[in-house]
Amino acid sequence: MSNKRPVATLVVLGGIIVMILILGSSNSLGFFSGMARAIFNPFATLIHQLGEKIRPTEIDQMSNSDLIAKLELIEKDNQRLLSENARLLTLEDENKRLRDYLVFAQEKKVSLQMAEIISRGLAEDSWHNRKTITLDQGSDDGVTVGQPIVSSEGVLIGKITAVKNNIAEACLLYSLDCRLAVGLAGQGKTIGIAQGDLGLNVVIELIPQSQEILEQQMIVTSGLEAGMPPGLLIGRVSQVIKQNNELWQSAIIEPAANFDNLRFVAILK
Repeated sequence: MSNKRPVATLVVLGGIIVMILILGSSNSLGFFSGMARAIFNPFATLIHQLGEKIRPTEIDQMSNSDLIAKLELIEKDNQRLLSENARLLTLEDENKRLRDYLVFAQEKKVSLQMAEIISRGLAEDSWHNRKTITLDQGSDDGVTVGQPIVSSEGVLIGKITAVKNNIAEACLLYSLDCRLAVGLAGQGKTIGIAQGDLGLNVVIELIPQSQEILEQQMIVTSGLEAGMPPGLLIGRVSQVIKQNNELWQSAIIEPAANFDNLRFVAILK
């Protein structure tokens, strides 16, 4: 065995020397280089083309799939956040209105009973022409006919017209059924009767011709009828209708309350 190893070593070294001598020739080097390129270039070109066609497509498909999945997650999170934000804004608005009711009750030293509007008018009525509301409080909660209802600013909205055990119906100022004795703010007397006019205006009728009434004067409840305290703001005079040959004059009121944004009201006890 020891004799064979030196021989094998000499053979390998001889082979290396022969290859060096062959490759040392520029012509031989060119020959072998050309042969190598001829053999391997087609395979290299094919592999490169397959890599360009297949690999980017797979990457693009994976990227699009991941992108779609991420966009779907972002959209779901966005919808959730929008819903949560809307709920928080609603709660904030409700809390503000409840605080306003509390301030009004403390300033006027009155007792309030909160009620939520559960329906408004009849189904065939348009929203602006719905002149009655139904509340979630009734006779079991101490609600009685004739009690006034006010907004969070303490502005008169209407009054209770019918009561059942757990619900109550109230007319709004625009209703023909909502008749109120009214007066001018600061004068402390009744000047006429206010009621709705075809759901379009609130009109004060039966004002004596001798009564001076001007546009922009504030109109309040006079407290003539039972259950209705004096001094509740109704609105301002927008027009005075006066004819010399009539016993009475009338006036159109622009209500101070916003009837479109009502959700909660307060019943004055």
